[in-house]
Amino acid sequence: MRFLRLNWIQQSVPVLWRPQFQQVACTYSTNKWNDINVVIKELGSIRNRYNLKTVYPETKALKELGYLDLIHAIRKKHGGFGALAQRLGAPLKPHVFESHKKVASRQNRRNKRATRIARHDLF
Repeated sequence: MRFLRLNWIQQSVPVLWRPQFQQVACTYSTNKWNDINVVIKELGSIRNRYNLKTVYPETKALKELGYLDLIHAIRKKHGGFGALAQRLGAPLKPHVFESHKKVASRQNRRNKRATRIARHDLF
């Protein structure tokens, strides 16, 4: 990834740390994370770049590599890692599937509560 001009944040990063900063920097705008194909393509490139042996990188690996915006997009815009694993055809362990069901039901409760609050129907 190449920057034509460095903005003030990038200028504040010491010269020795610039390659690591540019590696962690997001290559897409946040609007492009809405597209599931872009997310899957980015996960594949991360897997190939770091020689990961899983179908998709785990959350812990993505956090260590600094892809927090990608984690946020998967969780908030694409139904979480369980839904993504189902979409990619990855085998799901039983405890992962149960956790995904809990997260999905919790999100449904939050959405229902938000609509009730919007209608002022609290109790």
